[in-house]
Amino acid sequence: MEPLLLAALVAFAVLALIALVFGRNRRDASLEPTRLGPSWSPPADAEAAEVTDPDSQARRVATVTERTGVAAPTVTSVLQIWDEYLGVLGLAPLPAGHRRRVYDPYDPPVARRGADGRPEPDRDRVARDVASRLGIEEAVAHEVLRADPEPRDASHGES
Repeated sequence: MEPLLLAALVAFAVLALIALVFGRNRRDASLEPTRLGPSWSPPADAEAAEVTDPDSQARRVATVTERTGVAAPTVTSVLQIWDEYLGVLGLAPLPAGHRRRVYDPYDPPVARRGADGRPEPDRDRVARDVASRLGIEEAVAHEVLRADPEPRDASHGES
């Protein structure tokens, strides 16, 4: 091979390599930054951090069990997941030590937004999540959520 052609080929290869490296760095720099850290924080006030009154919760479960005929452990599970969903969306307080079963506070579910911009609870989503994660039938979860005497949200009449 001719020395001039070989030098041109080497120079072209070096330039292509440099362009490739700089192009990759520019592309990496233009990517959206990754969200670091939690987007959820535990309740700040002492009242929100208190555990729900066990007698109140027992009455709530008994009322729903009576209205629906669904077993008490099933009702308890569905209502706990509903309360957890509301807590993660920021619509209701949860105890600071609450052990998550379905919803991740660091990656909260996407909520529908109302006219005021606040998240609106979605019973259909919760019923689907209960069915897929806990093995409780979706129709049973809907029935329990409709019979809840303490809906803890503004859209109790909607389903």
